[in-house]
This record gives sequence, C-alpha cells and structure tokens, in this order.
Amino acid sequence: MPFIIIWLLFAGIELAVMIEVGSRIGTLNTILLIIFTAGAGISVMVRQGVSVLQRLQLAAAEGRSPAVEIIEALLLGIAGIMLFVPGFVSDITGILLLTPLRRYLAKTTIGNWVARHTPSNASWTNQKPHSDSAHPGNIIEDAEYEHIDSEK
Repeated sequence: MPFIIIWLLFAGIELAVMIEVGSRIGTLNTILLIIFTAGAGISVMVRQGVSVLQRLQLAAAEGRSPAVEIIEALLLGIAGIMLFVPGFVSDITGILLLTPLRRYLAKTTIGNWVARHTPSNASWTNQKPHSDSAHPGNIIEDAEYEHIDSEK
C-alpha cells in the first residue's frame, strides 16, 4: 500500500513539473528535452555499466568481495529505469545516480548496511568447482565385479 501512495505522489509531481516546464518553453520543446535527457543519460549509463562490470570481474578475479560493484550495478540499473521513465524529476534522479554520488552511496550507506548484515566468517573466493572435465587425468571407469570366495 505505501508503494502505491509513493508511486502516485511521484507521478503527480512528475506531471506537475512537465506541465510547468511545458507552459514556459512550449510543448514541443518539452518533449524534445525529455527525449534528449533520456537518450544522453542512457548513453552515459551504458558506458558506466561496462566499467562497473569490468571492475566486478576484476574483484572476483582478485578473490575479493565484489559487494561494492554489485551495489553500484544495482544503482546503475535503477538509474536506467529512472532515465527511461519520461519526465524531469525521474531524469534528474537518474542523472544523480550516474554521478560519483552512486559510488559514495555504494561504499558508505548501502555498503555499511550490507557489511552489518553479512556473516563475519563470510569470504569471497575465486575457486572453480571440482569437475572431471577440468582434470583430464582423472579417469572414471565403469566396471562390474564379482566377489569370489577363496574358501570353497
């Protein structure tokens, strides 16, 4: 229920801002500005997304926890959704999530919450699970046997 109220409040604010901007710069200019900000933001998001994925792979390869990178990727996804939604308030929110603010949030506020809720003995390792195909020297043969009693 609270989610619906927040969503309706956000949609109302978004609509009011679009009407105000439209009355000042015109309808066509408002539409073009919304399309431009969304396109530019999505372009920046794609470039930053590639960077975050590279850092995530590097963290995993180094054997350290990629928690910050995962949180950054989540915030980047939220930024993408906000940029995709037409409107100025959502675009501003999305653009703010594309700034260094995202990395700060990932390291501090959200990162500290994750650290508090992670078991202290948890660790991140980069070990591959044992697989016979990964070790060709381990040959498993299927055989049948019959037990012969030598006391007969």
